[in-house]
Amino acid sequence: MRRPTCARLACAILLSISATSLPAQAPSSALSASGLLDVRATTIGDLSDDGHWLFVSMTRPRTSMGVDYNRSFGDPTYVSPAKRETFVIDTRTGDRTPLFAEPRVTGAAAWSPDGSTLAVLAQASEDHFDVLLWDRVSRKFTPLG
Repeated sequence: MRRPTCARLACAILLSISATSLPAQAPSSALSASGLLDVRATTIGDLSDDGHWLFVSMTRPRTSMGVDYNRSFGDPTYVSPAKRETFVIDTRTGDRTPLFAEPRVTGAAAWSPDGSTLAVLAQASEDHFDVLLWDRVSRKFTPLG
């Protein structure tokens, strides 16, 4: 991932936080165990060179049930089987575009130098991952290879 400036990183974090839609709750409602399972953790995956497009993924504890987190220590090839919601955020407008209709197991992602294509590692089957190329204009995927 390219290293964005501090200002870009701060903007990206604020946009990803503001891009999450949280259900409205009455001020008196108490936090519940069920509510905690829906708290989203946002990860910034990649920012395009011009700073216009941001790839983010979000996980919820509810979709990570049964994941063996101890396996990941010391294994650089390990991809957590937690399903993630993945989005591209327009950093100028805050508009958020989901990449998949449902949460999926995804790995790393990287923008092309011109910001027109996003390469995403996505699980195709239990033991197989594909690199998918997402075209920003058509919003469609093409498998690499």
